[in-house]
Amino acid sequence: MLIRFFVQNYFFSPYLPSFLAKKCFLLCLYKICNRLGAELDGIIAHIYGLSEAEFAYILSTFPIVSQAQRVATQNAYRDVIHHLIR
Repeated sequence: MLIRFFVQNYFFSPYLPSFLAKKCFLLCLYKICNRLGAELDGIIAHIYGLSEAEFAYILSTFPIVSQAQRVATQNAYRDVIHHLIR
């Protein structure tokens, strides 16, 4: 739904140059994919029965994952525990 809103309002906007609109669209898509990936990782960690400390340790072993992505994933894990994500 968010992607559709973005495409309708910005991607085809006559006020933005096409290269800027495409760049904005790709950035928005990248952020959505990161958020969904973090939520999926949190759900999977919960299914496997990992504690928060174990999950934090596992995330710390991936040097290519940015600190922001680690924080988002840990927050998503906490949301799964508190039943905010199902």
